[in-house]
Amino acid sequence: MSFFDNIRSAFGTTEKDVVAFMMKVWNEEKIVAKEIGVAAEWIVKSGLPALTNDVAAITPFVSVIGTAAGHPELAANMAALNVAMAGVQAFSTAVSGGSLTADQVVQGYGSLKAASAAAQKVVSTAATIVAVTPPSTAKSL
Repeated sequence: MSFFDNIRSAFGTTEKDVVAFMMKVWNEEKIVAKEIGVAAEWIVKSGLPALTNDVAAITPFVSVIGTAAGHPELAANMAALNVAMAGVQAFSTAVSGGSLTADQVVQGYGSLKAASAAAQKVVSTAATIVAVTPPSTAKSL
């Protein structure tokens, strides 16, 4: 390990490190258990909290729009989010089980990114619906 690698490791794992791990898996290079743990830890400690924030951004729109009924594009986006979240849940279950494989970490990262993109798509679509839907004419007291 070089001097700069030692300095970088002091600052913790980054998403770039996780992507490098995935490239090692893709290239079928030797993976040690510590690398699996480090990549999984980044997903759990950095990726999942960011996803939680992305999903929380949906809440205000859902409270305004309600269900996706009448908005098939929003319903499709929410269905895609649910599928991606199932992958995230599978990763979380594998982490809880304690014996992760490199492939499970790669799948977990992929599910994380898919869920994040789907959540952002839901927010974008919902914001567009809110923007183009005329306001209610009901007056509050």
